[in-house]
Amino acid sequence: MTARLVCGGALIGVIAAAYLAATEPEPLRTILMIVAVVAAVAIVIAFVPGRPSAQASVAAEPEAITPHLDAQPGVAEVLEALPVGVMIIGEDGKIRSFNAAAGEIFGVPADRTTGRALIEIVRNFELDKRVAATLRDGVEETAELAYVAAQQRYLQVTTRVLAGEGSRSALVIATDQTRMRELETLRREFVSNVSHELRTPLTAVKLMVETLQTGVERPASDEFLGSIAQETERMIALVEDLLDLARLESGKLEMRLGAVDIGELCRQAAQAQRAGAHTLGIALEC
Repeated sequence: MTARLVCGGALIGVIAAAYLAATEPEPLRTILMIVAVVAAVAIVIAFVPGRPSAQASVAAEPEAITPHLDAQPGVAEVLEALPVGVMIIGEDGKIRSFNAAAGEIFGVPADRTTGRALIEIVRNFELDKRVAATLRDGVEETAELAYVAAQQRYLQVTTRVLAGEGSRSALVIATDQTRMRELETLRREFVSNVSHELRTPLTAVKLMVETLQTGVERPASDEFLGSIAQETERMIALVEDLLDLARLESGKLEMRLGAVDIGELCRQAAQAQRAGAHTLGIALEC
């Protein structure tokens, strides 16, 4: 009874650690997730009673032969609570455990996977090859894999060895990095676009300043000064966008909601593009 209480308390602690890890940024989040999963499995193994004899195992019905790890109280609950995909593959290459998060990642019902070969459920030869290397040679590694099903996903997959009495199983931890990859791509594109947008007004301001330095009479000088002021405001707005991006990534962005004059925004956009449109023979009207 005491052992079960200790095991239950330790498992609750692991679930709490996994929940807290989900709020951390990459790569710390993935590392903490892996530690939480391995800790959960280690706790369960520490409290596993002795295995049944070989004679009793042979005499059991096929439906009753289940992995000893899965039979322990609380293991299924721990696996289901983890926000990362977790699979346990037996030495025969068949799935022993497959949590709900893994089902969401690979797009298959988790309750239909037990006892089936990994390649039947997850049609990814790279993953199957890595799991086979873990079962055969004890290879443990972490790598990024592309998984294509209904949609393409980018996964970070970690394989670990679960050694038993005379047998070897593979623990597979899969973290979906698709959203992070998309956000990273958007961030790179945004920074690239902002860099280009900054170069344009800077070039315009430089040309206008050089023109003013040569000596320009009014009202042309007033027009140049007004254009310089507009381009400066545009650059300030771009810099503010970059700062908002940094605040967004750090989780410190505060949304300021308020009324916006859409007509004025349209007029400003048209004014900013009117010179370029005129060069192309296009008239902008707002």
